[in-house]
Amino acid sequence: MGARQKKEIEADPERVKLIKIKKTQKRLAEQEERRRLMQEESERRRLQRLREKQEPIRTFATAQEAQRYIPKPGNFARKRGARN
Repeated sequence: MGARQKKEIEADPERVKLIKIKKTQKRLAEQEERRRLMQEESERRRLQRLREKQEPIRTFATAQEAQRYIPKPGNFARKRGARN
């Protein structure tokens, strides 16, 4: 925007008012969007915490039963196809 156009706009108080209103509306819309996103994120975290609380804590009756679920150190890489 050239200097001449800017002076013409500034000379017209009605246009200045409209420009200010538009800027304010844009700023408020951006604030509302940020607030909404933050609210969604906090709701997502809250639901995640609730899910974690409801998950049963897994315990094993015997050490032998637990060994089934604990990978042996040497087997892990071989199962993935890595070559030593």
